[in-house]
Amino acid sequence: ALTHERLAQSEERYKTIVESSLDGIAVVQNRKIVFANAAALEILGYEHLEELTQVEISQFLASEDSPPPSTGRTPPRGQGGEGRGALLNPIVKRVDGEKADDRYEVRVLKKDGTRIDVEARVGQILYEGKPAIQASFRDITERRKSEEQLRYQAMLLENVNDAIISTDFDYNVISWNAAAERIFGWKAEEVIGKDLNISRLLAKERTYIEDRMIQHGGWEGEYPFNRADGTQGIGYLSAATIRNSGGNAIGYVGVITDRTQQKQMEQQLFQSD
Repeated sequence: ALTHERLAQSEERYKTIVESSLDGIAVVQNRKIVFANAAALEILGYEHLEELTQVEISQFLASEDSPPPSTGRTPPRGQGGEGRGALLNPIVKRVDGEKADDRYEVRVLKKDGTRIDVEARVGQILYEGKPAIQASFRDITERRKSEEQLRYQAMLLENVNDAIISTDFDYNVISWNAAAERIFGWKAEEVIGKDLNISRLLAKERTYIEDRMIQHGGWEGEYPFNRADGTQGIGYLSAATIRNSGGNAIGYVGVITDRTQQKQMEQQLFQSD
């Protein structure tokens, strides 16, 4: 009797944990969901578990031409069924007793047809005395979008013709793009974490620029710069204060256009006149 009571208490604790979890938790048997917690229903856009239990698990896998999951229908082979392998590999293969990864990311369909990205972990369990797969998953759609936006921004920084440099308040370099490498001659690994005044890069104008940055939060204009090989060039700098989401200043960013050739041509035209 004591053992039965402890078992009942254990099951109740487990149920409480599952139902309060912010991650979706679902149990799959015979390629159908037989249990889902509240978070799973919310992530997938369903109101009642009964709706989920009528959907064949492969229908949740999103492809470019996938219709929304429909109840009471098992898709034909190659049309949302076994041919849609990304979701079937870790879940259905495990149901079928095959080896598969226990952690993965996949795009799935909500009830209304919306495609979302989820991160899931699966494992084998016994559910009501029969083998089953338990999947815990979370919606990472916004995280994916943020990551893609960051990658896109990084790509832009590396493909523009102007040098883009960011520093902290002590002028230690935080970022140094490919154009900065080309214009100044120093590789990013040579300057990241070091004072921007390395090799007196901004020595002639630094105090003046610092005063304007402190007073006005930005500055722009032409200034001479030194290259790694000892030669000098003329650049047009547009500098501004970097602020975080709370509006607090955390450093500086500068965009530098190399005007050396332009200035040389202007000088040659002036001399020829």
